[in-house]
Amino acid sequence: MAVAPRRNICSTRRKRRAPFRLLLVLGALVASCSGERQPGIYQDGQPVRPFTSTENNNYQVRWASQPHPIPINEPFEIVLDVLGPEADLTLEVDGWMPGHGHGMVRTPRVTPLGQGRYQVRGMLFHMEGAWELRVALAWREDQGDSFVIQRDNVVFEVQI
Repeated sequence: MAVAPRRNICSTRRKRRAPFRLLLVLGALVASCSGERQPGIYQDGQPVRPFTSTENNNYQVRWASQPHPIPINEPFEIVLDVLGPEADLTLEVDGWMPGHGHGMVRTPRVTPLGQGRYQVRGMLFHMEGAWELRVALAWREDQGDSFVIQRDNVVFEVQI
């Protein structure tokens, strides 16, 4: 009696999974090129912080420092992403130490970069400890023949 040659079951399963693996790789490539990261702040390929709502829920704000982590008593920059209604926003940024009752010794400059992104230069946390990064947003709201300046705020806790 002749014995049929044994089939290698493992290699057959690998061959059937090859198209599936190819689809997974292609899907990952498409997702990485689709622009889903914008707006977003990334360091080492990972989102830095989740978006946080402003006090009146008008906007969502997220931030990252350059360099990261924030150095003590050395200048650093911040990049902010702001999501929300289209408006000509004006931002003011400040650092505050609630435990000491004082802020920064510098006045930072905010520059709009477009598409809801802002660069903040001139930041300096001169002491180690608990800081608040305070972001104030203002925009003009037209009301017929007049307008009103609207304001909203968000505060981030930062430990240096």
